[in-house]
Amino acid sequence: SILIENAKLNNKGREEPAFRVEKRWSPKKKTTSYVVLNENLRRMFTEDELMSWAAVTTRHTPMIVPPTEWTGPRQGGYRWLESDLMRTHGSHVQREALQHGNLSQVYDGLNILGRTAWKINKEILDIGQTCWNRNISIGDIPPKTDLEVPIEPLRPDRISPEVYADKKNEEAQAAIAANQSYRESLYKRQRILQKNMDLRSLRCSAVLKLNQAEKFKDFEKIYFPYNLDFRGRAYPVPPHLSNVGSDLCRGMLMFAEAKPLRKRGLYWLKVHLANFAGKDKMSFDDRARYIDDNMNEVRKSVADPLSDDAWWMKLDDPFQGLATCYEIVRAIDSGDPENYMCALPVHMDGSCNGLQHYAALGRDTVGGKAVNLLEGDGPEDVYVG
Repeated sequence: SILIENAKLNNKGREEPAFRVEKRWSPKKKTTSYVVLNENLRRMFTEDELMSWAAVTTRHTPMIVPPTEWTGPRQGGYRWLESDLMRTHGSHVQREALQHGNLSQVYDGLNILGRTAWKINKEILDIGQTCWNRNISIGDIPPKTDLEVPIEPLRPDRISPEVYADKKNEEAQAAIAANQSYRESLYKRQRILQKNMDLRSLRCSAVLKLNQAEKFKDFEKIYFPYNLDFRGRAYPVPPHLSNVGSDLCRGMLMFAEAKPLRKRGLYWLKVHLANFAGKDKMSFDDRARYIDDNMNEVRKSVADPLSDDAWWMKLDDPFQGLATCYEIVRAIDSGDPENYMCALPVHMDGSCNGLQHYAALGRDTVGGKAVNLLEGDGPEDVYVG
């Protein structure tokens, strides 16, 4: 292709192809062609020598003004960039349906979501950047160094079929053991190579998230235009930084408009934090009590978040957990938690949403209890009976 033939890299005065085509043997016993990035160019990216790349990898970023309201299948979202109401992946049937359907309620829902203002949580952004710069691997921040790749094992010498047929023959047994060892070593090496490829992808993703948060950190309000996936689910259009992204993304975002916690707000912040600690199978009261019992750890996480044994680093979603630690401590220390102004989102998730809808439509009390539509002593898990 034009890219492979013409994209070049100057490596210490020597011109090298920036990309190459590499054929690999797949488990399905056939070769597959891959476009591979030049190792020196990849190293320049991951070692931040070409940070300018992060600004041009996507056009779809958060907005600093409210999105244009949706009024048609291709009218809405960004002010200047064209956006599709639905990610149809080329489905002509879906595109035709969008042209003739009454989508007024869909437009209203997406417009309300798009008008919700957000801002960057600078404290969590700073912690994320520090973790990246210091090579502290936690949550979405991967290590900067690859795993050591073993030397490719040598294939054992072939033995004659006659010798191999006699499984009791010592030479055959040795050959079988050598082949087994070779396959295990080769598999281990391939796993490490794949892991290193995954790490390189994760590093690019982390840098993009941190870069976009840094870019928008000084704006009082940012917005996310929404559209639908092919199933009809609403998602923000920006692919890297959004409020439904990874733990790092969610931790770096908070509502632009803060509101007082009122009577139950602090309680739900504690439940929220306990969920990140893997206590989501407890009752809500037990979750809040768990945080009360570990309040010293919560406070130490806020006082010295980068200590070696910081409690928040052990959470399932560490960056969201740390953001919640900050808010809990500030609410308590304010002396008036009910009137503490908080902008932290507390995420809620349904329990098997499809069954919830069926139970609600059928007024099914047994099914409703199984999917947590009815109050109980603790959360139900329909998947484990």
